[in-house]
Amino acid sequence: MTALNAFARTGAAVFAALAISGVMMPGTAAAAPSTVPFQVDPYVPLVDLPTPHLAAIVGEEPGVAVLHVQRAPGDGNPHSAVVHWLSLGTGAYGSASFPTLDAQPVTIRPGSGQVVAYVDPQAIGTPGLGTFFVP
Repeated sequence: MTALNAFARTGAAVFAALAISGVMMPGTAAAAPSTVPFQVDPYVPLVDLPTPHLAAIVGEEPGVAVLHVQRAPGDGNPHSAVVHWLSLGTGAYGSASFPTLDAQPVTIRPGSGQVVAYVDPQAIGTPGLGTFFVP
């Protein structure tokens, strides 16, 4: 197992434990599609690189979520981020890559249940995280 895989698995296990223990805010289940912003944004300490603000859209289709970058006017230069996710309901896991802040949304299929997501801002800042419920 490579060091990166070990780090990703350890990070996912820590976030899963936090989510199960109730330390992190749970996402909300909704009958209609809803957008759930990640609770902790990654921090990029460089002035000319904006912080990626990520969110999940849930409720459009059962067992499916759409991860996307939330943009605001004047966000500045593009910056990349990778989101590693783990479904606490099904055990499914994976990664979604956003090469720039203008990247297209990424559809993930974790199945129904609570999902924990870890945002890796490509090693130039501190990570972010979010949790949301997929109906």
